[in-house]
Amino acid sequence: MAALLLTNFYWFGRINDLTARLNTPTPQIIGNQPSNAFVLANTSDLRWVRLPPSQQNTGAAAFLMWNAESKIGILYATGFPPVVAGMTYHLWLTRASEFLSGGDLTVDANGKGALLFNIQEPIDKWTWARITVEPIDGSKKPSEMVIVNGKL
Repeated sequence: MAALLLTNFYWFGRINDLTARLNTPTPQIIGNQPSNAFVLANTSDLRWVRLPPSQQNTGAAAFLMWNAESKIGILYATGFPPVVAGMTYHLWLTRASEFLSGGDLTVDANGKGALLFNIQEPIDKWTWARITVEPIDGSKKPSEMVIVNGKL
């Protein structure tokens, strides 16, 4: 129980840190334009999952967090190996044979990075999340170079 509480405090601290870094002044939202803000009003609807490493990348891990029925999520990655020139990390959400792009993830020299993403439908409607290595100019579906993969 103590370990669970400690990890919760750690992740809430990380979210506060990432939120502070991402909280830059933005133009006022007019009309029905979507917001890219990750709002955590309470923890009762909070969902999070650890995306464990693939067999080829045993040191990598990622944590995905979102509000229930939200279209906005935040991803924190650690232990990611460097990518070769012309390639990037990419977040995919999947269900059955469908794939949805969540965006590109950039990591620092220590293999750590964060991604605030916004998709067209609630994250709860997707079954799996994975991060793959993709060409920097994009791809239509996930490659076989999976870094982390986990059930939502």
